Amino acid sequence: IVEKDTVVCGFQKENMEWCLCVWRGWGYRELEVFYRSYEELGRLESSMRRRR
Repeated sequence: IVEKDTVVCGFQKENMEWCLCVWRGWGYRELEVFYRSYEELGRLESSMRRRR
């Protein structure tokens, strides 16, 4: 979170390039969905690593 209503995410592509995405004008509801999704993604990635 950059400001109270702005989120910036960085993604590394398969070719090792970085992509930055910026979302502005977010309210409480959008930030709540973002955090829940981020936490769920972390759990899924951990689960996949343990299976390998």
